[in-house]
Amino acid sequence: MVLAAELVSAATGSGHVCLDLAAPLSFCENAALPAFAPLDLPEPERWRKTLASHPAVGAPGDIQPLILDGTRLYLYRYWRYEQQLAAFFCQKAESFPGGVDKAVFGRALQRMFPESIEGGLKEQALAAATAVLKPLCVISGGPGTGKTTAAARIAAILLALFGEDRFCIRMAAPTGKAAARLRESMEAAAAVLDCTDSVKRALPTEAVTLHRLLGSIPGTADFRHHRDHPLAADAVIVDEASMVDLALMARLVEALPEGCRLILMGDRHQLASVEAGAVMGDLCGRRRIPGISRSWAHLLAEATGLCPAAEIPRKRDAAGLSDAVVLLHRNFRFSAESGIGRFSRRVNRGDGPGALQTASRWPSQDSVCWIDAADRSVLHRHLEDIMVRAFEGLVRAESPKKALEQAKRFKILCAVNRGPLGVDGFNDLAVLALQRRGLVAKSRGPWYPGRPVLILENDYVLGLFNGDLGVAMPDPDTGGLQVYFSTETGGLRSVSPARIPAHQTAFAMTVHKSQGSEFDEVLLVLPEKDAPVLTRELIYTGATRARQRVILCGTEPVIELAASRRIKRNSGLLEALWGDEPDGQEGKR
Repeated sequence: MVLAAELVSAATGSGHVCLDLAAPLSFCENAALPAFAPLDLPEPERWRKTLASHPAVGAPGDIQPLILDGTRLYLYRYWRYEQQLAAFFCQKAESFPGGVDKAVFGRALQRMFPESIEGGLKEQALAAATAVLKPLCVISGGPGTGKTTAAARIAAILLALFGEDRFCIRMAAPTGKAAARLRESMEAAAAVLDCTDSVKRALPTEAVTLHRLLGSIPGTADFRHHRDHPLAADAVIVDEASMVDLALMARLVEALPEGCRLILMGDRHQLASVEAGAVMGDLCGRRRIPGISRSWAHLLAEATGLCPAAEIPRKRDAAGLSDAVVLLHRNFRFSAESGIGRFSRRVNRGDGPGALQTASRWPSQDSVCWIDAADRSVLHRHLEDIMVRAFEGLVRAESPKKALEQAKRFKILCAVNRGPLGVDGFNDLAVLALQRRGLVAKSRGPWYPGRPVLILENDYVLGLFNGDLGVAMPDPDTGGLQVYFSTETGGLRSVSPARIPAHQTAFAMTVHKSQGSEFDEVLLVLPEKDAPVLTRELIYTGATRARQRVILCGTEPVIELAASRRIKRNSGLLEALWGDEPDGQEGKR
């Protein structure tokens, strides 16, 4: 019993929702945990029977510290979160709110998606139809597939259908920087919408963190909004949903009022949440073949006057969760033959050698190039030049606004924090390189103009949250050094360096911390030796933070090994949502 309790706690702490008694140490594979072996592990069936008879262990439906469901052992609250989400998603996927004027809806779709309806509803138009006709819509696609553009058009259609002055749409994301990028993307998409001025004025202009949306209560794990005090919203749009862990997603759906639509956007191929669970991956069925039921295709035709396009796969299954999930494949940023596009697709397939073949050897100017970290002479000779070129504009910026803009142009992304090829090592290298070129003064203090900082903990008094990125710059009026951050409404705010909560220099950051951000150019650094954190999801996430160029730094064996490894999260949510539906081949439409 003690061993089971220790292992289930360790598994949950490493991102798993439960402990699988049939493979109790499998959770160590993708977590930087101390080795538990050698352990005298009981035979799984005998272990299960012994636990089932213990007074602290309950069966599904019981209220006990531990819940045993088959061979899966849960801490009670995680079992409850999983059951709550499974029931919510399955019920909402098969619901229809009604009240949609079919004629108005059909015209709105054709006006908003003229490029997406010729020959039937294509992916983006299908996503919009799903978001209007169902209370749950999950939109998954890589960077550049138009998720935010679709969301802006969905918002405009909902407002036109249900009234600009009556229908309330809220937008949120897991982190402050993801919320800021959602707001910026929505503003850009809304500016070119073909809709009335009254609808444009009613479009949501603010995006907040999920914690702020739910109303975090400082000093507690509670929120102001919950089942008995729901959100005031008719639709909630959540971006970067792959970053949302099981517990936070459960708290969100609990706070939704009756009839509220939930639109989740994200990339199923990205890294899973830092905390327990992989909700977005489970919702999208991981590697399952996408497709809609024939009954849903018929209902779509009735409601819109348009059938789903021929390239949208049909399934013989009864209506269910697959009808609420829309996968976007067409990329508007990267062409099918672009370097970043080809590299990321091969990484997703687990083809490390093929991914490296798409990368040119440094110092190529191609969109994907590779520095072999095994060649230290090349590595050290070029890294300083790369960093000085990338960060000179940041430390020489003339204003806080320009400094924040410069901070979005280039970022070093590392797989690990420690070591010469980790975040700490590269932050030190960047500072030394800038000092040697006379761009940063060799002073004893840590603060200097142009220093980028990453917030590491939430400070509800200051309104700064884990993951927020700021830049130290002189105050234009007083000349005193302040740290400037972008606000959720698009402005700037400054905080004295003395008041900044736990933080670190952010010339480099981990790939995990970069989620929700995009940069023009990325230097993606992998350690010299294999580490549990190295997976294809990590390489894909790091590479797709770049809009224009990726410089990959790592050794060939490590890159190939990382691309062959997938993140595995033990939970029962995937099975609860999809049953025994078989996996499909990656990339099959």
